[in-house]
Amino acid sequence: MKQFAFGAEDYRLDLNIEKSANDEALLHARSQIVLASKVAGLAPPIDSVFVNLHDSEGFKSESVRHRQLGFQGKLLIHPKQIEDLQSIYAVTDKEYEQALTICKAFEDAQSQGIASISVNGQMVDYPVYKQRKQLVERYESNQ
Repeated sequence: MKQFAFGAEDYRLDLNIEKSANDEALLHARSQIVLASKVAGLAPPIDSVFVNLHDSEGFKSESVRHRQLGFQGKLLIHPKQIEDLQSIYAVTDKEYEQALTICKAFEDAQSQGIASISVNGQMVDYPVYKQRKQLVERYESNQ
């Protein structure tokens, strides 16, 4: 197994959970799936479908929230959702360039025995560096 995917509609059905505007009732389940993925050494999970094909703003808003929770992507039910999904989950050229700058500066500092620096006013230590390194790798793997 490489990765989990969350089936929110199945989960709602199984536990008799009503649909709500922000799906707050599913926050715990989503968080647990992200955590379980990490503990199991799997890739970050894929989020469930967004069932309203005519609500592009809702799709984007939900996708941003779930990306922030740690989901890597989203299951889709229609090709017209692809462009919106890519705008949320794909690493932009600007994000890539910023991450490269941070990684290079941290690696240079690390070679001098320094483990915490400031880059453009942002504190960079090992966790921040590793996050940016993952972003760089994700961008480069999609090129």
